[in-house]
Amino acid sequence: MQILIQHRAEISLRSLPKVKQKQIARALDELKTADLRLLYSSPKLHRLHAPLSEKKLYAYRGSLDLRLLLSFEDDTCTVEDVATHERLDRWTGKQRQE
Repeated sequence: MQILIQHRAEISLRSLPKVKQKQIARALDELKTADLRLLYSSPKLHRLHAPLSEKKLYAYRGSLDLRLLLSFEDDTCTVEDVATHERLDRWTGKQRQE
């Protein structure tokens, strides 16, 4: 799968400590090699209820406290942003769907 990283996600990634950057890099490697059909049933991936977005957004566990906000189109995964678990819950109003 192809991985595209939005500018705001790149900024978030660069601002992380090196240890967290490595954890996110491992998560991105997992996404690159993932079978999309199997990925949708992964416990690391959750569909988000994001009423302000026209895209179908997903959260992928990048570390214990960081989530990758993703969108998918065909064989391309776009990293929209990187957020803490708490910030993501506030943004979505804690209405995540599994």
